[in-house]
Amino acid sequence: MLGVVAVWQAAAADPQPAFPPQAQRPLELEDWPALLTGLAGDPLTNATLRLVTTRALFETGRLPEELFAWVHASGPELLSTSELKGYAGAAHLGETLLQLGYVNGAERLAFDSLEMEGESAAALRTLARLHLIKGLTNASVIFLNRLDAYPEHRAWAARFRAGLAGDAPTAADPTISRIRTNLVTGDRIAAGLTTERLLRQALEANPGNPMAFQFLMAHQLLERRLLFALRTLASSPQVREGPLPRHYAEAVLLHRSLYPGLSLGALLPRVPPAVATNFEAFREMMNRAAGSLEQARPQAWRDFGNTYWYYFFFGPRAEGSRPQAPATPQPHE
Repeated sequence: MLGVVAVWQAAAADPQPAFPPQAQRPLELEDWPALLTGLAGDPLTNATLRLVTTRALFETGRLPEELFAWVHASGPELLSTSELKGYAGAAHLGETLLQLGYVNGAERLAFDSLEMEGESAAALRTLARLHLIKGLTNASVIFLNRLDAYPEHRAWAARFRAGLAGDAPTAADPTISRIRTNLVTGDRIAAGLTTERLLRQALEANPGNPMAFQFLMAHQLLERRLLFALRTLASSPQVREGPLPRHYAEAVLLHRSLYPGLSLGALLPRVPPAVATNFEAFREMMNRAAGSLEQARPQAWRDFGNTYWYYFFFGPRAEGSRPQAPATPQPHE
């Protein structure tokens, strides 16, 4: 541990991932609504920014409804550790892995980040949380003491420290309960697991892990793996009843159109009427374009740019135009 502290003080930090200045402070404070507001209007230009945006959408309950209002181009996998370049973004990936239940993987990435990127509040916060999960409260206090060097994090560190003293850390940090529920045993981050395998392993450990399920759906939709996404949706115990979230419903309708011979079971009746009506308008527009994607692209971006259908068929957005605005602020990648 003392060797690690020496590294903190001596290592020169590599450049951090490029976040818009107005998004940096909300990200540091885990203020997810403010982070999304700060990112509105800025393109998601790197893997780490895509990851923290996906995390923010999940934390605010907006991921299954708004992902494609933010992302309009394929890119690096969300969680694959093999995608890290010079450890840039390791602290943020470690934070997300911890919330998914990967304590050992989060620990390795957090320490790697301290060594290769320099000290950051994200890595210190992750290490404070995971050492509490491991029952090493004295080690957790060491990282809390380091957080005291950051004025904007002193209040969080004080609440966490009070939770340790009162034997009620979940009252000070609700994510502790989530992490304990989602714990993955035997996580081997050194194997360089893919996003797909990381999330499937998390769901094997806890089929009710909402973060793992929503991230897996997001990953499969982003990869245009429609058949896999529908299989994940149909087999999940988390979405057994009620109207489907918008992007999941969009995927169901697209699946029916592309693979009419494959059964959708009980999913189709759960598509909200507004999504079904919108899909008919999308199909009519595509039919008028007579199969020419370039001819259909401008109108598709204007009227359907925040849908999975646009992402699936067109990928990168049409320059110089904007999608139909949803109810909440969004960027225009």
